[in-house]
Amino acid sequence: MKSAQNPNISVCITNYNKVRYIEQSMQSFLPFFNSLDAEVIVVDAGSTDGSLEILKSYQEDGKIQKLIISPCSRGRGRDIAFRESNGDLIVSSIDTDVIYDASVLKKAIDLYTKNHHGKVFAIYGSIIGDMEVFNEIGGWSDLDRHEDNEISLRALEAGKYIQDFSLNAVMDHLKDREKRSLPDSMKLTYIDYRDWFRLGLRLRQLKSRDLIKPHVLLAYARALIMQRYPSPVLNQYLTMIGWHS
Repeated sequence: MKSAQNPNISVCITNYNKVRYIEQSMQSFLPFFNSLDAEVIVVDAGSTDGSLEILKSYQEDGKIQKLIISPCSRGRGRDIAFRESNGDLIVSSIDTDVIYDASVLKKAIDLYTKNHHGKVFAIYGSIIGDMEVFNEIGGWSDLDRHEDNEISLRALEAGKYIQDFSLNAVMDHLKDREKRSLPDSMKLTYIDYRDWFRLGLRLRQLKSRDLIKPHVLLAYARALIMQRYPSPVLNQYLTMIGWHS
């Protein structure tokens, strides 16, 4: 029996202008979580494409329990959803442009419950943890990209990070099917590198082909004047996740 006041699991979701994907995405995981003692919380960053109306219909049908509209970065959205949660277990980093494998999410939750209490547990496609551990390390930071990497870095530094990327909850990343224009691709690359630099990535860690791209150098300059979240364990973490420029 689901309890909206004190659910065991809180599922934290972010959305912004994903009308092309949102119904496929939500239907891949909502039936699973709706069958559990779970609350579903969605933070919408002010969508204008019709996806917000779809979310409102889900709320009216009781399929999501909280819908919060707050123009913000993705990291801030994740943190708002977390702060609004009541569950003992938080399932985060769920996005509305991804088709999820609910059986993998179930396996990850079962593994966490049996083996990983008190840790931040990262799989490919989600981050899972106790309410207490996310409170202890401070929640999500205000980043447009790599907000999940940043919270993982703080968990790693605190000795509370576990990852198992052999567990892949992502069946399809729908936005990757899009054909992007060159300006759009450059913008995405700019944001991606800008927020890596905000986490402490250095120019010398880039390959020479990236150093000659003006939008990458602009991303570095921009990161220097924005709020930064450098981590002493960044290099260790990059090795763990197999990052390469």
